Amino acid sequence: MADNVTANPGSGGATFRTDDLGGDTHVPYTKQDLGGDGVHDPLVGFRSVPPNDALATPVRAVGQEVWNVSFADTGASVLSADFTSPVVTGGVTYNQGTSALNVVAGTNVNAEFLTRSTRAWQGSMRLKFGIVASQRIVNNNFAVMLADLIGENLSYTINSSTSVTVTAPGHAFTSLSVGQFVNLAGITGAAGVPGRYAIASVVAGTSITFTVAGWPASGTGTLTLMGHSYVRNLFTGATATNVAFDAQRNGWATGDTTATINTTASPGTVIHNEATGREVVLMDQLRASSGAPNVVTRANRVENIPDDNLNLYVWIWNFNGTVAPASSTTFTLGFVSLEKFANLPVYIQGFRALGNTNAPFVNITGNPNVVGAAAAGSAHSGNPVLMGGSDGTNAQRVRVDGAGNLIAAAVAPLLITDVASAALTTTTTTATLTPSHGNAYQVAIPVTAVTGTTPTLDVGIEESDDGGTNWFRVYDFPRITATGAYRSPVLPWAGNRIRYVQTVGGTTPSFTRAVNRSQIGTSVDPIRQIIDRTLAVNTLNSVTASLNVQNCRNLQCVLTLGAATTPPTIQIEGSDDNGANWYAIGTATAGVASSTVRFAATDVQAQLARARVSSAGTGATLTTLTLKGF
Repeated sequence: MADNVTANPGSGGATFRTDDLGGDTHVPYTKQDLGGDGVHDPLVGFRSVPPNDALATPVRAVGQEVWNVSFADTGASVLSADFTSPVVTGGVTYNQGTSALNVVAGTNVNAEFLTRSTRAWQGSMRLKFGIVASQRIVNNNFAVMLADLIGENLSYTINSSTSVTVTAPGHAFTSLSVGQFVNLAGITGAAGVPGRYAIASVVAGTSITFTVAGWPASGTGTLTLMGHSYVRNLFTGATATNVAFDAQRNGWATGDTTATINTTASPGTVIHNEATGREVVLMDQLRASSGAPNVVTRANRVENIPDDNLNLYVWIWNFNGTVAPASSTTFTLGFVSLEKFANLPVYIQGFRALGNTNAPFVNITGNPNVVGAAAAGSAHSGNPVLMGGSDGTNAQRVRVDGAGNLIAAAVAPLLITDVASAALTTTTTTATLTPSHGNAYQVAIPVTAVTGTTPTLDVGIEESDDGGTNWFRVYDFPRITATGAYRSPVLPWAGNRIRYVQTVGGTTPSFTRAVNRSQIGTSVDPIRQIIDRTLAVNTLNSVTASLNVQNCRNLQCVLTLGAATTPPTIQIEGSDDNGANWYAIGTATAGVASSTVRFAATDVQAQLARARVSSAGTGATLTTLTLKGF
């Protein structure tokens, strides 16, 4: 049959343009027209940029979708209908009052509160929630997450204290999923330990067996499997200004970043998670009203983030540890909201990629009122904003008044003398030092004089993220025995304070040295290093100190031995639960007498790393063992 159809053929009917698809099927052509009644004003298509006077159709973008829960109802054991009926175990209680959800954690081991939103979202989204904690205490954990759901009310059987099989009909895991991590939560029946566990084996479409820790030897019950992919805000430990932040994709996570936030103490803080599909960003802001924006970026993830076509629910999960908390904590959520928005990247045609080589120019207009200049090292009130530029020693900063006028120039030194040059004769730890600029730093130790018999100087860099109460080692310098200039690699900041542990050895040793720190504004790849000179290599299972290797992707161990009848064998190990459990990374490697051996592992995602003597040596003498993450 030919194209086009004539109405009332033979009677002068109109012809309608159609496309013949065969048989008796015709599809009519349509044409967009902008004219009014009786006016033919067609909308013309173009294959290139149209002229400015061409007709156009207005387009309105769809705004974001906002889901907001304010917990308005009041009463004990009341929870907003936007969330599922919670799983509550171990004496945890909950209530809603004064437009807030209160979860009272109690003091029982492994006690839980678990609920999720009744709907899920895909793609780009922004999660916000206001949180206040009556206290922060060890052995209590409270998480707010974006996570997928694998199954609820699933039956499980405990095979042993380290093995649990979960029946999950129709699950999608295969043998290729072994080693991936999933959260076991909402546990009823036996005294199971909620947490993140690795898949040990899979029966296709039927069951999944997990490697667990601390469970009873036998038992049955039900649980929820969730968080094969997630974005997690975990309030754990006793520091009110910390949150453990991480993301996971298909069972693999980067490892928690302990991010500094305002505080979970009253009046609390508002947490933001911005998930764009390319990156997840952790931010927070004060709950109190403010005349100026106060949202601060705290951490981010650009790897191991959930796919944007995955259904993610909002989860609220309280779970106590395997040791009873000393007292009960109440977590209060003032609101939970999620904004779903279209992810529309915009590219400006002809604009070069930005960076140090293509930095755009910025002009300050409006006749700024410059009051005066500041001398290097002088103090200034307010919050200086980095405007760019340097005189080679000092970053140029300015301060602006409430009207936006530039009122003073200030400077922040880029090169800091943390320890003035002087003779060091005994082991000393420096005072606590506070960084004033940058995202990274490099430490230089110029040594101008060395005296004594076999003098040695070992310098370790330590950081603190709680203002100087607790410290962790980030880098050990190789041993210094002579004059010279010794430099660390460029190290990213992890804490908010720094100090140097200087260990002196030998007979009447003296080192004339200074310690200088360059403050660097650019982001750098992580690097961490410890050097062990006391590991008992002739004792089985002797271990080095733990090294925090979060965000590192590779590990290297360098073992140098003196004489040895039988050299020891060393195994690199990792932990993802603050050192409670350890697993092997790579294969164990034997040392060589009077020689140096290097072995490494790539694509590592551990939180902590250490080296362990997996086969004891005989008559072996350790020179050094260097463990590095990078």
